[in-house]
Formats: sequence, structure tokens, C-alpha cells
Amino acid sequence: MEEMPLPTEAELHAEAAALAPPCSWQVRSWEEFNETLEGRLSGLKALRLTARAEAYRLSQGGRQSKGLSTPAACVGVNGPTTAAGAAAAALMTMADRDAPFLLAFLRHAKFDTDAACARLRHFAAFLAANPWTLAPSAAAVDRVYGPAGPIDLLPRPAKGGELVFALIAKRVNGMTSADLAYINQATFWALVGVLRTPGGQLGGMCFVDDMDGLGFGILKLIGSDQNRLGWQMLQTVLPVRLRGLHVLRQPAFFSLMWLIAKAVMSRKIRDRLEVYGNDTVALVQALGADAVPVSCGGAAAVGPDATVAAVFRGIAETPWLEAP
Repeated sequence: MEEMPLPTEAELHAEAAALAPPCSWQVRSWEEFNETLEGRLSGLKALRLTARAEAYRLSQGGRQSKGLSTPAACVGVNGPTTAAGAAAAALMTMADRDAPFLLAFLRHAKFDTDAACARLRHFAAFLAANPWTLAPSAAAVDRVYGPAGPIDLLPRPAKGGELVFALIAKRVNGMTSADLAYINQATFWALVGVLRTPGGQLGGMCFVDDMDGLGFGILKLIGSDQNRLGWQMLQTVLPVRLRGLHVLRQPAFFSLMWLIAKAVMSRKIRDRLEVYGNDTVALVQALGADAVPVSCGGAAAVGPDATVAAVFRGIAETPWLEAP
């Protein structure tokens, strides 16, 4: 496994300075995240060392590190599997060339370096256990975020700065667990892209779920392994600041849905659920008209082509992902 030379102290300092938040975010980054130049500098050093250590662990067959063992599926008879080797290479690239993504772990942990490094270790294990993470599929992205797909990434953030993922639930009708796997995959790649941006890191993100026309088949999907994997990805793997779940036009059986769904959610996420019924005005008041699709009473024009382009742009800018 090839390693690049470690950057000099002057290079690290210049990099940390260049990653300062934009002017519009500076006050919030200080007040809410305790962010300073020194915190970025020391935190990025620690995360680089953690990424390199996890890469070495995976390349050596998954020796235990900090109490987190490598999934058995990633260790072959004579050492690491191809999946573990690919994850190790990605982590080395991340350590050497993707400080913006590492910074997402720091900001998510509000500059608690130990917590940021712990999440990065979980992220490393997730890469090794799920080889698809490193090989984006154009077909999967188009299937989920294209014109007929169930999710759109809106072009403007909500009032609080959150990026908005809008889910058109009736397009989920008839989907299988295999279809849900495509949603997990495409959303992983979309999130990696936005998490390399100041807005994605500091503003966080929220989901607007228009449940109009949703059928009973959703109950089977909510109880599936793929749904659990998706929530694992959001809650313990990616450094996502999930700031709201906004549900509109929920069906009569929503209470049963929620009973099943909340079992895989943390209390913090459960407490961020807002249910509006048919009250589109309240949803617009909560997020702002520009952050709510026209179909939900807002002014945001849903543009699938622009969404797909944004996802592909994020993938292209991430040096440890393969080109689709």
C-alpha cells in the first residue's frame, strides 16, 4: 500500500486556514461548534493518523484497533479480502487528499477529536463491509434521483441552513428490498458529496417526506435489513447532522409505521420528527418556501436533472470514490 509523504507543519497550517468556514457561517461555527484554527489543525492531524491506522489494520488482515474489529467477511484465509484492501486504499487517499471530508467528522463531533476519530473508525469498517460504497453506479443514482426516482435534493437550503432531501413516498409503492438497497447506495454517494461542503457540514440536512398515496407495502420495507442499514449509515457511520424529519400527508396507518420505524432510530432523531398532516402552510413556515417543493405548498422547483448532476459532481470531487 503506497503512502504519500506526511505534509509539513507549514502545509498543515495553511490547509487548516484554507478550510475556515465562509463568512456567512463563521459566527455559527464558533458559537455552535467551538471551531477555531487550532481545533481544525489538531483535529485534522488526529483524523489523518486514524485513517492511516485503519488503512494499515485492514491491509494487514484486520487486526483489532481501539476495540473495533474488522467484519469477518473482510478477512480471508490468507489475509484481507479484496474489499478490505480497497477500503484500506480509500482511507489512505482520504488521509492524504481529502481533508474537507475529514473535517466533516470534526464538525459533526463539535471538535471533540476522540468522538470524531471513533466515528471515522466505524466509517472505515462500513467501507470494508460494504464494497459498493467505493464504486458509484450511474444507474443507481439515476434510478433514485432521476426523473422517476423517489428523492430530490432541493437547490436551496431551509431557513436554518439545512440541505433538504425531498422524498416522494408514492414512488416507493411496489418497491422491494433490492430497490431500497439502491436508495441506500445512491444516498450514501449523495451524502458523501454534500458532506465535503461547508453547508452540508455546518447547516446539516433534513428530510421532507410527502406520504400522499403511500400504500401498505411500506410496512414490509420499514422492517427490512436494508432499512436498518440505511439508518445505521445515517446515525453511526456518516458524519451527518440530521436536523429534521418532516412528514406531510401521512396515511391513516402512520402510527403503525412509526411504531416499526422508530425501533432503529436514536432518541435524538425520534425527537426531531414533525408531522403536519395536510397543513402545507405550517411546513412552509418551518422551512421556508424555497426549501419546500411546489407539490408540498412551497416554491422549490424540483429538478431531477440538476439533482443527478449535483450527485455526480460530488462523486467526481471525492478522490477516494471510483468514477461511475
